[in-house]
Amino acid sequence: MKILFISMPCIYTIRWIENLKDTSYDLYWFDVLERGKLDTLGSVYQFTNWG
Repeated sequence: MKILFISMPCIYTIRWIENLKDTSYDLYWFDVLERGKLDTLGSVYQFTNWG
């Protein structure tokens, strides 16, 4: 299963993703504010610099 997070970079988003990072889900994060890649989310495909 694939899960797409569409949000701004904040601690709440990071916590949700960290709760799911050791599961079999494919995790994707779309940064709506285009602030760049988050280093704490190594196993998550990040959509940044899209605009």
